[in-house]
Amino acid sequence: MERQVLLSEPEEAAALYRALSRQPALSAACLGPEVTTQYGGQYRTVHTEWTQRDLERMENIRFCRQYLVFHDGDSVVFAGPAGNSVETRGELLSRESPSGAMKAVLRKTGSAGLGEEKQFLEVWEKNWKLKSFNLSALERHGPVYEDDCFGCLSWSHSETHLLYVAEKKRPKAESFFQTKALDISGSDDEMARPKKPDQAIKGDQFVFYEDWGENMVSKSTPVLCVLDIESGNISVLEGVPESVSPGQAFWAPGDTGVVFVGWQHEPFRLGVRFCTNRRSALYYVDLTGGNCELLSCDSMAVSSPRLTPWMGEPRNVG
Repeated sequence: MERQVLLSEPEEAAALYRALSRQPALSAACLGPEVTTQYGGQYRTVHTEWTQRDLERMENIRFCRQYLVFHDGDSVVFAGPAGNSVETRGELLSRESPSGAMKAVLRKTGSAGLGEEKQFLEVWEKNWKLKSFNLSALERHGPVYEDDCFGCLSWSHSETHLLYVAEKKRPKAESFFQTKALDISGSDDEMARPKKPDQAIKGDQFVFYEDWGENMVSKSTPVLCVLDIESGNISVLEGVPESVSPGQAFWAPGDTGVVFVGWQHEPFRLGVRFCTNRRSALYYVDLTGGNCELLSCDSMAVSSPRLTPWMGEPRNVG
């Protein structure tokens, strides 16, 4: 039986808390493609992401570390870390492509308190940045979801498109008493007319939108988004039922559709983080026809779906 020790001095309690906060926690792991050496050996890389509390900076930091796992097909021959840990500052999500040749990174910059926070979706190839997309400037949607409930970052099998979940873009709202700026660069007739950059809805600047509750504040209406890496175009997928909030999406075999988990947000959204038995189901969106199909019972709880490697069919593992 373990003996419990009561710490009476604040310094002792602070020292114990500081020691415990140094212990990192595994947050994500990704298995790389199979690699065969010139001598016939086989290995895979395991990319791991960790979180740790930094008391001096008063924030949680994220860092990554890679491991090499050599095997003979039936058992592990050797496994060990490859290099040292590296802090992934500003990274929200990251995912390697199926071939392992490229890596997608969702990164934030700026300060949210000053209203200067931006989100970039970067594509890395080997040791250089291939492309970078300013998602905030494109204004096709709101902030990208990076949480472990709705968030995802999925490569297409062709490695030409990226699938992710973001907040639905809402029309701009302004006060009834908003002063309009005048355009003084035009003719005399145009000088008296106000500028019209975007059609804003008057009087809706304080409209309340219900969010998903604790740890999910400001996340209300998720949508599925697809980025074309070559052209930079972003498409918001249609066909998702209006009563369903999509998340945890991935590509179907052949990139002909998208499979996702849909949560019923009626009669309310609150409590999805700690209410794991909320009504949800598995859905499939056909990209060729735009139809949405129900793949599982809509009265059960679905989480973390995966494809069986021998059949390529969706299944629920959570």
